[in-house]
Amino acid sequence: MTASVTDAAPGDPTAQPTSPERAAAAGPPVNHTRVLVVTCVALATVISAMSSLNVALPSIAADTHASQTRLSWIIDAYSLVFAALLLPAGALGDRFGRRRALLIGLLIFGAGSAAAPFTSSATALIGLRCVLGLGAALVMPATLSTITGTFPRERRAAAVGVWAAVAGASAVVGVLTSGLLLEAWSWRSVFVLGVILAAAAALGTWRFVPDSADPHGPRLDVVGAVISVAGLGALVYSIIEAPEHGWLDAATLTGLGIGVVLLVGFVA
Repeated sequence: MTASVTDAAPGDPTAQPTSPERAAAAGPPVNHTRVLVVTCVALATVISAMSSLNVALPSIAADTHASQTRLSWIIDAYSLVFAALLLPAGALGDRFGRRRALLIGLLIFGAGSAAAPFTSSATALIGLRCVLGLGAALVMPATLSTITGTFPRERRAAAVGVWAAVAGASAVVGVLTSGLLLEAWSWRSVFVLGVILAAAAALGTWRFVPDSADPHGPRLDVVGAVISVAGLGALVYSIIEAPEHGWLDAATLTGLGIGVVLLVGFVA
């Protein structure tokens, strides 16, 4: 009697892959070096955007007539949306496809970056930074899970080390690159660079990154996702606003307390 897939012995050459990662490995060969380069470019694109506008604030203020509070939110809106949506966006990528999450996130990030140079309104710029944060929340977890899902065990630790190094260096590189661009052009060129990087990463993802997912994983926890978004949002918002209102201000302490309570509820 022929053995079934689930009953095949560990050394049986007729055994078929039973996990998404093994199923992907059974397809066309994966060029792991190219996958690592593409995912690191995508990661550097979204991480550098956190700090890339810091050196451009005087130029943005002159062009948009933004107040100090609005300038702060032009920088911080990205981090707020990014942090709040990171967990549910990562869960969606794991469930429905990391390659798909990478492509959608890069397209959202690129579209927001493409629209930003044409605005002269501080409010619109804050909104576009929120759009970029949404794209980044899809991209960042998908880059790491793509590496862990496609690299063989013996190469995985080295690849994750490269990923971590790129994540750590990208914020500094973003500031330096933005400074160089501002020497030659305006703050709008920072967003143009974001479009170029996002397009390059999306093209590389489409060409070289295999799809991987866990369709049989646990169902999506919608309630948990809502609680985590609300908790992280309240916590990050309160931290961002604390220098303006004071760390001991009632609004700051209330926001921090709500954020902590919601995150404890999320863990529970």
